[in-house]
Amino acid sequence: ILSNLKVVWISHIHADHHSGLPSLLRMRSRLTREPLVIVGPRQLRRVLSMYSKIEHVPMEFIDCNQTRDIVKAGEGCLEIRGAESQLPARLEALGIASLQSVEVHHSCYNCYGCVLVGKQGWKLAYSGDTRPCKAFVEAAANATIFIHEATFENELRAEAEAKKHSLTAEAVASGIGAKAYRTILTHFSQRYPKIPVIDETFTPSTCIAFDLMTFNLRNLEHLPTVVPDVAVRFEGRQDAAAAGAE
Repeated sequence: ILSNLKVVWISHIHADHHSGLPSLLRMRSRLTREPLVIVGPRQLRRVLSMYSKIEHVPMEFIDCNQTRDIVKAGEGCLEIRGAESQLPARLEALGIASLQSVEVHHSCYNCYGCVLVGKQGWKLAYSGDTRPCKAFVEAAANATIFIHEATFENELRAEAEAKKHSLTAEAVASGIGAKAYRTILTHFSQRYPKIPVIDETFTPSTCIAFDLMTFNLRNLEHLPTVVPDVAVRFEGRQDAAAAGAE
């Protein structure tokens, strides 16, 4: 898996979104000398530069800001610092037609969501960490898969606004606004053992992510049907967590 990894995209500089990257680079460098293309916020360049002084690892860094215009697959489509970037060729090899980073609303500078379009016609949008963001919803229009953070339950609006995260209902509404086929909620508060509170704001197209989850594009039709089963499985843990909080 590591040796075949072509591109890593990082949404923002908060440690929970990039702290594993140096270890990944180190392990991958032992398997291949092919540079890993990393697309991330400009602050990440400094982090990686400091790490490269300790251990050289082959990589190409691209500021997310340089991918705010849609990057299309193919040779010679993107120039970074006067040199031809490997990103378009990597997208081609992965069967991805285009990549676009979209600036979103979070609690630090240079925070982004990402929109990918596959050569087979699918479209995937990932919000990163954000308050509801019109620009992201517009870029994600008609997404096949709309992955959105849902950090806080709906009663915690003040906290969500202060920390620049989304409520569950806001994430679901963003998916509706994008006319997404499937909305997958993720990035839940540590208040929850694994999943958010499942309530009437969920629509028939709403799904939830959980640890080690995988899915196939061919099975997207059935993905929302697992929500009730997952809710039952974690119901006891939710009650225990609530009792502990009291």
